[in-house]
Amino acid sequence: MNEYSVNLSPKISLDHTAKLNMLGGQKNWQSAQKDLTDLLNRESLSENLRAEALNQRGLSLRMTNQYYAAEKDFLAAQTLAHESGRTGQELTALVGLIDVYRTGDRDTAPFAFGKHLDIAQVYQQEAENIVKQMPKPNVPKIDALLQFGLLSLETEKYGYTSALRYYHDAKLACDELRRSDLTNVTLINRQARINLLQGGVYEKLGIHKKIAGKKDAMDYYYAAYDDYSVVRDIRGIANAALGMARMCTIGYSKIALYKWACEVTQDKDPELHQMAEIGLAQLLQASV
Repeated sequence: MNEYSVNLSPKISLDHTAKLNMLGGQKNWQSAQKDLTDLLNRESLSENLRAEALNQRGLSLRMTNQYYAAEKDFLAAQTLAHESGRTGQELTALVGLIDVYRTGDRDTAPFAFGKHLDIAQVYQQEAENIVKQMPKPNVPKIDALLQFGLLSLETEKYGYTSALRYYHDAKLACDELRRSDLTNVTLINRQARINLLQGGVYEKLGIHKKIAGKKDAMDYYYAAYDDYSVVRDIRGIANAALGMARMCTIGYSKIALYKWACEVTQDKDPELHQMAEIGLAQLLQASV
């Protein structure tokens, strides 16, 4: 482990790597992978903390498009958590597997992992069974609902309706948790993601103006940007900025938002940096 974490207890080390994963960016994700690998090499690590470490490393591997390795970690975490009856950790692993199979087409390496929505749906059924047994809100449940919404957009003919229902349920759960813990950065991050995903649905539905007092896509993206900025989530900030740029009708503001997304992701998130650069180039070309 690095100098910061080498002498820390496993739980404090996991708190540190969780923060690195949330902040995002290639450097943070790679640092998390290294620290988590060192932690997992400790023979004395309990099964509980080993499952958590595997879930965290699976996430950092997924975010750096190392899909086969991420799948392996999530499967190992699911097995450990299931055997010990830790439903929260098992749900987190299942959510990771859904995400891996839902987004596998982003793997650009030779022998790419590929998208497998049918397998993602199988894991969603397992995850839904666990969610049904969770009467109280918690972060794994929120993450599951958001992933269910994302998958419904790709597997259902009228997926927007299902997605918005899942996002609404996730918001209710997040709001209930935040009532007693307003400054919790994990919950602020989840609130931002809920707003970002809701903005995405409204954008695709073409709801760009206020209707009967309801929020529109820009409102959701702005709220997401605000919260992501609080927790300094690089990918979240850039995604929200790109959403606002697409919705913005003022030329110079639109250009400024694309430029900001390019700046935030420079040398940190190649995937989103490329998206921002393409959006900016298209906008500048259209204005010539």
